[in-house]
Amino acid sequence: LYREAGEITAQTLGKTHPDYATSLNNLGVNLAYQEKYSDALALLQEALQIYKAALPADHPQIASTEQSIAGVQAAMDGA
Repeated sequence: LYREAGEITAQTLGKTHPDYATSLNNLGVNLAYQEKYSDALALLQEALQIYKAALPADHPQIASTEQSIAGVQAAMDGA
């Protein structure tokens, strides 16, 4: 469902919109829970790039996504 939501958001708002980044972020977090770390990391990094381009530098979503990336990277290092 996260993939489908992302596709719909991309079609309606575009791939540079923060809502699209949220779809990527949600899917990335979900994949991390499934221990699909490489896929999760790629999506989270893409989401972070979009957030940084579209939101103020101090936006909480940027910090949250950076924390998710750090968690995935730590899991990958320990895996």
